Amino acid sequence: MELKDCGKRLVYSEKMPVVVEYIFGDYNRTLKTVIVSFSTWEEIAENIRKDFFA
Repeated sequence: MELKDCGKRLVYSEKMPVVVEYIFGDYNRTLKTVIVSFSTWEEIAENIRKDFFA
């Protein structure tokens, strides 16, 4: 991610356990609509499976 300037990885090694945080860049934010669409589709598919196997 960092090499492609898509985000930043922060490591807090002074904490125990070590904490790693990822901050997404502008490019990654463009994927929001795609991720939301997949999430919505998954919810619909789950409801269809429940109805089908009920």
